[in-house]
Amino acid sequence: MFSNLILFLFLGFLHGFEALSKKKILNNKNIYQVLLIDSFIYFILVSILYLSTNDTKNITNVFSNFSTNNLIYLVLGLVSFLCYTILRFKLINDNTLSNLITLEESSIILAGLVLGILFFNEKISVNKVIGTILLITGIYFINKI
Repeated sequence: MFSNLILFLFLGFLHGFEALSKKKILNNKNIYQVLLIDSFIYFILVSILYLSTNDTKNITNVFSNFSTNNLIYLVLGLVSFLCYTILRFKLINDNTLSNLITLEESSIILAGLVLGILFFNEKISVNKVIGTILLITGIYFINKI
């Protein structure tokens, strides 16, 4: 449990640093140009990771383990991620970083709660509901001060 807490804290730090780097880069730049360069570098890094961890060293068999349904979900996820990224870049340009991250995180909490119930039939305990309400209320008050 403690190691997961450290990993989540590190994940939050990485998320904040990623937003900081985008805020520095996006200053008066074309959002789509930054997205294209960002995606190209991401593709290169993921390809290197794939090739270094896969025994076959053959990138052409990447899709062999995916069914048609999985590929459809993958494409839908990528389209939603593209919309998220474009919207996030615009919000990074227009907002302070602390406001952006706290509001983004609170919306992720709500979306995770709703999507978990609707699509994964997750059972939500009273403690999770109370915790979510307290967390979002706290984020609201932090942004108001």
